Amino acid sequence: MRKDRSSFIAGYERIRAEPFYGFLNTGGQKYHIGTPYREKGGGVLFPYAKQYASITLIGMPFLIVTNGMSNLIRADGKPKYSMVCMVVGAIINTILDPIFIFVCDWGIAGGAWATVIGQIFSFILALRYLWRFQTIHFEKESFLFDIKESLKICSMGISSSSNQIAVTVIQIIQYNSLTYYGALTKYGTDIPLAACGIVMKTNAIILAIVVGISQG
Repeated sequence: MRKDRSSFIAGYERIRAEPFYGFLNTGGQKYHIGTPYREKGGGVLFPYAKQYASITLIGMPFLIVTNGMSNLIRADGKPKYSMVCMVVGAIINTILDPIFIFVCDWGIAGGAWATVIGQIFSFILALRYLWRFQTIHFEKESFLFDIKESLKICSMGISSSSNQIAVTVIQIIQYNSLTYYGALTKYGTDIPLAACGIVMKTNAIILAIVVGISQG
C-alpha cells in the first residue's frame, strides 16, 4: 500500500509540473519579464534580456521535470545519481558557453542555447532513472488527478512556495526602484541593474553550496 501511494504521489507530481510549465511558458513568451523596463526607455540591456529569456523559456519543461525527478531520485536512495544529473548539465553548459558565444559568435543567444542544451542532457539522465526506481513502480493509476492528495502535497510545499513568491515580489520592486532612481543619476539604468545581477549571481552560488551541503 505504501509503495502504491508513493507511486501515485510521484506520478501526480509529474502531471502537475507540465501544466505549470505551459502557464509559465505561455505567459513568459507573451509578456516578457522586463516589459515595463522597456517602456521606460529600456537602455541597452533589454534587447539582450529579451533574447536570452525567449530562448531559455524553451528549456523550462526540461528544467522543471529534471528538478522534480532529482528530488524523487534522491528520495529513492540515490543522491549521487541525482547530483550527477544536475552536475552534467552544468558542465556541458560551462563548456558550450565560450564556444557558442565567442567561437560561433552567437553572443547572448549562444549562452542561452548552451543553457538549454545543458538542461536537455540533465533531463535525459533524469528520465533514464524512471526504469530504475527501487521503491516506486508507476502504473496508469499513478497519473490520475486526486484533489485530496493535491491538498496534502500543497500543504507541505506552501511555505516554500510563499517564500519564493515573496522573493519574486521583492526582486520586482527592487529592479523597478533601481531603474527609476538609476535614471536620475549619472550611471543611468543599466549599470545599477548589472551590478545587482552580479551580486544576485554570487549569492546564488553561495546559496547553492549551502543547500547542497544541508540536503546531503
